[in-house]
Amino acid sequence: MTWNRAYYYYLLFGDITPDYSPWETTVWTNNIYPVLDKLLSLSGHYKQTGISSLQYVPKPGTPYFQPFKPGRLSWNAAAQDKWTLDAHEVNRRFHHLDIWTPSRSVCAKLNSAPDIFFSLFNERNTFPVADPTFETFTVVAVAQALNADPLPGILALSAALKAKKTVFRMRGWEEKQQDENWELTNSIQDTMSANIYQKTTGALNKAVFADIPFEPFWKVVYER
Repeated sequence: MTWNRAYYYYLLFGDITPDYSPWETTVWTNNIYPVLDKLLSLSGHYKQTGISSLQYVPKPGTPYFQPFKPGRLSWNAAAQDKWTLDAHEVNRRFHHLDIWTPSRSVCAKLNSAPDIFFSLFNERNTFPVADPTFETFTVVAVAQALNADPLPGILALSAALKAKKTVFRMRGWEEKQQDENWELTNSIQDTMSANIYQKTTGALNKAVFADIPFEPFWKVVYER
C-alpha cells in the first residue's frame, strides 16, 4: 500500500441553525452518523476506523479557553456520545473532527493513506470570522482503489449536513493542484477553507458565496 493513492475528493459547504448543528449529539446520532456509517462501510478496514476531535472548554479562573480532547475513539455508537455536544452545553466549543478508515495508527503500520477520510470544521470557532459565508466545512475523500461509487453516500451526507453546495474532483493524497482561483498544496488531511482559495486574503469563508468560481476546477454534485 502507499500514501500516493487516488481519491474521489469532496468539499461540502454548509450552514447551521439554532436547532441543527452537526456536532450536537441528537443531530449527529439521528441524522449524520447512520449516513456516514454506511459510507465508511465501503472499506474493508471499517472496524478499524478511528475518530479524533479538538474542542475548547473554559480555563478555570481565567477568561480564556483551553483545549479539550476526548481522546482517540473507535467507530461505534457509544463513542459518539464522547465527542458530540449536548444542545444545552454552551461552555464547550467544537472546533473540528476527523475520521480515518482505518485509523491513523493503522495507516502508519500499513504505510498507507486511509481508504476513507472525513473532517468537519466549525468555521466560527476555527477562524475569527464573525459572519462566515458558510458555517461548516467538510472534507470527504474515498480511495478510488475501493472500486465503489461513493456518490450516493456523498449526496445523502450532503443532505444530512445541510450542505448548500458540494463539489468534487479527483486528487492524490498529497497531490498539488491549482488554477488561477484554487490552490491545493497541502495533503488531503490538511485541507481547510483558509488554504485552498487564492482570490481572497485569508479564509475562503470571507468571500461572497454566490461569487465563488467553483467551476471548472470543481464539479458541483449537490446544491440547494
